[in-house]
Amino acid sequence: MVEPATEHFAETNVEILRVHLNEEEYEGDDLMLGRYLSTMQRPDGLMDLEYQRLRKKSKSFFIRDGYLYKKGKRSAVPRRVVGLWDQKLEIMKEVHDEIGHRGRGATFEQVKRRYQWKGMFADIDIHVVIIVPQ
Repeated sequence: MVEPATEHFAETNVEILRVHLNEEEYEGDDLMLGRYLSTMQRPDGLMDLEYQRLRKKSKSFFIRDGYLYKKGKRSAVPRRVVGLWDQKLEIMKEVHDEIGHRGRGATFEQVKRRYQWKGMFADIDIHVVIIVPQ
């Protein structure tokens, strides 16, 4: 969500916009990336090389309505970054049910069109092959 700040510059009539991140939705690297995008300030304790990588990575992401998204390549739709295991599990279950239990490959293809997280294929593999059949 983009909220107008209360700060105004009288001479230039410029309004600063603040970007809000739902921090409770993320952890680890995703949280650091989201915080960086919402503040555009260098995180404490980050070495120069790590900060350069973060800045480069941040160019592929944005925040909308409090959520972190990865930009789509060319005309592809942006994908929402999912950070919490419970949300990942719910997404995998919903998509797997929605497409008619067509297996891990089909589930992965559908999930990756809308969402982004590290280790997605392995998580879907575990969900479809091990968890669902029980």
